[in-house]
Amino acid sequence: MKTENATGDAPRLYQAILPHLHPALWNDVRNARTLAWMVSGLVLSQSVSIPSWLPHIHSQATVAQSTERRCRRWLENPAIAPGVYGP
Repeated sequence: MKTENATGDAPRLYQAILPHLHPALWNDVRNARTLAWMVSGLVLSQSVSIPSWLPHIHSQATVAQSTERRCRRWLENPAIAPGVYGP
């Protein structure tokens, strides 16, 4: 998969995923948006490595490290308990 195709597909995939994430389940709508971008990156990169998601995640950050840190903070957030949402 070429990066330019994946980058073009990322916003459409994000828009398809976002409605399935109910903002009421999150303490902030930004958590749902971050998750939608992370899922888009995961699907398009076909890798569980966060750095491989970065070309597919659209962000206002100018440095890739900032986007990677945002994803890692989201995954380490104690307020987000994956067990609550099922297997």
